[in-house]
Amino acid sequence: MMNKVMIVFSVVLLISGVARAEGPFGELSGDLPKNKVWKNEGNSLMTILSNEDGVISGFYQNGVETFSCAQKKYKYPLKGWVTTKQIVFMVDWSKPMNGGKDCGSLTAWTGYYNPSSEQILTKWNIVYESGTGNTIKQGSNNFTRACPLCL
Repeated sequence: MMNKVMIVFSVVLLISGVARAEGPFGELSGDLPKNKVWKNEGNSLMTILSNEDGVISGFYQNGVETFSCAQKKYKYPLKGWVTTKQIVFMVDWSKPMNGGKDCGSLTAWTGYYNPSSEQILTKWNIVYESGTGNTIKQGSNNFTRACPLCL
């Protein structure tokens, strides 16, 4: 019975185009090309280093000057998931990868790829410790390829 369920599930994935569909994040069944870099309007960089069956990892470099804790030269771990056109990822600002500060916060982005503008459009939430306790702030970012000819 389990084999029949797996076969049906596999056929549904193949028909829907999810199993091996190509999108802006690469083929879901394989790795992304190294250093797929996206830049947002705040000059922050999102670098996706791997994609294993839709699970992505990489690092994020903050370019927003008002978030002084995480300077652009520091990398923070990025983990998330993608489909052919949707993406969700988070950054742990408490775990700098190359000597940065522990900013004690988390940010999560959810969005999708818009093929007409070749952008990833996202909404984000950041949670951080403020003088009154934990605070959540919301916003949005649009990401474009930082180096379109390099990818």
